[in-house]
Amino acid sequence: LDRDSLEEEIIQFRLSEVFNGKIDIELKPNDEIYIFNRFEIKERPYVYVHGKVIDSPGKYRYFNGMRVSDLKGFLKFKSEIVTKTEVTGIDTVQSESNLLSGSTRVALKIDDEIKVVRHLKDGVDIHFLDLNRDSNFTLSPFDEVTFFDKFERETIRHAFIRGEVYFGGEFQIDTQTDINEFIKQAGGLKKEAYLNKFEVVRYRVENGERKYEIITQSLQDAMNNNFKIEEFDEVTIFKIPNWGEQEIVTLKGEIKFPGSYTIQKGESLESLIKRAGGYLTTAFLDGAVFTRNSIKSLQQQRLQESIKKLKQDALYLLSAPASWGENSGDKTTLLQMIDALVEELNDFEPNGRVSINFQDDRKLLLEGGDSIYVPTVNETVTVIGEVLNPNSFFHQDGLDVEGYLNRAGGLNEKANVESIYIVHPNGEAERYESGYLFGSNNSIRSGDVIIVPMRIETSSFSGVAKDVTEILYQLAVTAVSLKTVGVF
Repeated sequence: LDRDSLEEEIIQFRLSEVFNGKIDIELKPNDEIYIFNRFEIKERPYVYVHGKVIDSPGKYRYFNGMRVSDLKGFLKFKSEIVTKTEVTGIDTVQSESNLLSGSTRVALKIDDEIKVVRHLKDGVDIHFLDLNRDSNFTLSPFDEVTFFDKFERETIRHAFIRGEVYFGGEFQIDTQTDINEFIKQAGGLKKEAYLNKFEVVRYRVENGERKYEIITQSLQDAMNNNFKIEEFDEVTIFKIPNWGEQEIVTLKGEIKFPGSYTIQKGESLESLIKRAGGYLTTAFLDGAVFTRNSIKSLQQQRLQESIKKLKQDALYLLSAPASWGENSGDKTTLLQMIDALVEELNDFEPNGRVSINFQDDRKLLLEGGDSIYVPTVNETVTVIGEVLNPNSFFHQDGLDVEGYLNRAGGLNEKANVESIYIVHPNGEAERYESGYLFGSNNSIRSGDVIIVPMRIETSSFSGVAKDVTEILYQLAVTAVSLKTVGVF
């Protein structure tokens, strides 16, 4: 502190010069001496590393003798960049899971060449090095090292892979990409991948035209020999033959060992029944119910078509102008019937029943999801519909349709005599030969149902009435054929 000016005076000196006697500073009362940490006033040496492929770019502490190979030992590199996006560019790697999550994966690969920038007092020294050949290159403090993305520096090449890999799609490749690396980019092989064969469609240009060749060989051999992938290749990884989800068929009812059975592809009905111990003596094979999922889908489609047709008929009735001679009650009656029928159809659930003969169709090939129900023996014949006493009666040999109708009290005044039909327990239906009411050749078997529909009396709109009658017939046949054997 200067006594005259009362201002602080700062005297800088090197501590080393005091120790070796080069200088000597006289100390005075109240002087303060500060000795600094050299690392606080001088930055520790480092190497700055950056580049798209570096997971954590930034400053890395330098040590004496540090080489390029040392950097590779502790740096963490990225193999891809994942971003949230809905737009997919040509240089992205996609999979089903990517599309669902809205993410885009851009593949990265470390280039063999790096750039080292060295800042000198008189300028900048730049070195382009090969990671493998120049791995022993000695770095200096404060060097700036840049790692490059090989895909970014090259013309982007693509190839496509599908089949038994986790993420099929289009991927970036380079001139060194082989089948092993390509499969790895696609998430690896699934356990059902077939190693004895794979296929590559390879394109080439000849005489100005794009042509292709198909390469087929063992996948295992290709992986062992590092089979090279070329630009625009389309690779298919096949599934092991007969590999798939378990195919289950369900057996119910009068079978010795009912339950769910795993079937082999191409297994027949006869084979499965034999595995299940065969039919019991109480089995009613004529009434056995066979259902299949694919048929159920088809029935559902036809059901929707019927509903659509009825709604179109209703719209027609509502928009049709009154015509000469039209019965005013016809339109109202038909609309009421259509509304009721549409409501019933909406509540109806098709079951996929297929009408088969369990004695003659033993060689039928089964599918996963098939179901077989064998009811107990049914010795009755049922009469329903427009008769005085709808009921079930024990089957009597020789008794025909007329006899059962008589036992049900005969037809009432609403009966449609010309549309009586018989539903057999195997699901088949036939119209009663009603050119004349009696003397029919229709035979009645145990489990049959005789249906007498209601007559729709209209003097107009005959086309709509016909649609309603046909759909009522189809619905009744399906429902009755299941109720007769106790399915619901």
